[in-house]
Amino acid sequence: MAKETSKPPNAQAFANAEPKHRRGVKINNDTSTVPKPPPDTSAAFQERANKVHGKFAEYRDRGWELAAHFKGLVEDTILPVNKTIIAKDIEQETINKLIILATEMNEDNDQQQGIGSVVLSTLLMKMVLLQRDKINTLLYRIDNVEKHIDNKNK
Repeated sequence: MAKETSKPPNAQAFANAEPKHRRGVKINNDTSTVPKPPPDTSAAFQERANKVHGKFAEYRDRGWELAAHFKGLVEDTILPVNKTIIAKDIEQETINKLIILATEMNEDNDQQQGIGSVVLSTLLMKMVLLQRDKINTLLYRIDNVEKHIDNKNK
């Protein structure tokens, strides 16, 4: 007698089932049991660093441009009575742009706290020193003129 091989009742279903592991490229990783690798933090850090550096460079460039313009306004020799409305508007616009830049820098979380105020204060202190030097030069010249007048009167 030949021995019959008996198959388990669900053997047929098992034979027709698709294999879990197929060859080829895996397109969807949703059913994977392996956890996803953490994102590359160095690339994210580098991207953020480039963004912060770009904003810093923008602040620096705007600051230099506005500071030079403000210095030109301080060194302007036009008497206040001779200034036109346009000249006064340009002065006010420059001041407003400096205030906006300082405010943006103060509100930027990537910059040091209060850095906009420090930059604006530094600019103003430099302009005060510039004015001091002009005043001292004028006082020296006036003193020399007075001495010269006194010598001629004697």
